[in-house]
Amino acid sequence: VERSVELVKKNLLNQIDGRDLARVVALEANNDILAYTVSKEQGAFYDQRHLNADFNSRTLINQMYWRWGSTVRFRQVILDYFWSPSGSWAMAHWQRSFFNENIPRFVTEGVFNFGDLEND
Repeated sequence: VERSVELVKKNLLNQIDGRDLARVVALEANNDILAYTVSKEQGAFYDQRHLNADFNSRTLINQMYWRWGSTVRFRQVILDYFWSPSGSWAMAHWQRSFFNENIPRFVTEGVFNFGDLEND
């Protein structure tokens, strides 16, 4: 998290990107996982686990395969700002296609790794 603060102070990241980087770093550190991110934002400081794309796009999964390979698997999809009031960022950016098409495709195309439900 300190790295994120320093990058913002040095104007290498804006405050929003610094906040997002701090979230990802904290998530990875406290959960023994690798986080992958999807965003339409351009110019942000991200690494190879970021996909610059529209998560509502019907081609999202194909873009994920192109970026990360066809063997990439996920255990969770975490939606920032999911419980947001009407008129908020989430209401303007989350579209039905994400929930009605992309999330079901995560299952039908085997993008979710359900793991060993007895031992995970």
